[in-house]
Amino acid sequence: MIQILCHPGHSKRGKKLATRVVGSHYDSIASPAVTKKDLDTLIFWGHGESSSVCKLTPIDLAALIKRWKKKNKGLNTVEIITCNAQHFAKPFGTNSFVNKLKIQLKAGFLSSTRNIKVKALPRYKGGAENAWSILLADHSNESWCYVSAPGKTDKVMFLGSSLITFQIDSMGKTTCFKGDIATRAHQVVNDPDNFGHKWTMLYGHFKDIRSKLVEC
Repeated sequence: MIQILCHPGHSKRGKKLATRVVGSHYDSIASPAVTKKDLDTLIFWGHGESSSVCKLTPIDLAALIKRWKKKNKGLNTVEIITCNAQHFAKPFGTNSFVNKLKIQLKAGFLSSTRNIKVKALPRYKGGAENAWSILLADHSNESWCYVSAPGKTDKVMFLGSSLITFQIDSMGKTTCFKGDIATRAHQVVNDPDNFGHKWTMLYGHFKDIRSKLVEC
């Protein structure tokens, strides 16, 4: 069984994801840990940075996972669906959020969470250091696009993501894109004008986003 926990700002996405993942349930990340039959996976979806996910530091998120583990002995996997969980840029950070979380999960003699697998959207192809990522998602049509890019700042990443979030209309005016994000991303990556770009894109729909997660 899978428990999806979201920061309030991502609740619509979490609820929609729960309808696409068989055997899953949705709740707010602020809800207390409870015992659930055959629970083996926690999914966290919320705002992500190298220092926090769902507004929680690695120490705080590890503590929350430990509370769920205490009530659910079969819990063995944590999945993080967010921006920047696998990236960091100096001098703002020296390690990714997921690596810091793994350290906390293993901390302590015979830690109950030391063997929990942590999965997240992948690193930029050039590595975690001095790289950025952003997850664009629309609950209304269940589409998403994950943009990653190198840089000491997030400039290149936003150059890539802006090709999804903005478009030029028939009058030559820049407007906000409203539609299926995955379809838009497919057009962007196959546009010859974008060949040679430094950013990368993964995209799809809510039913397949978990298949793109990698073990950290």
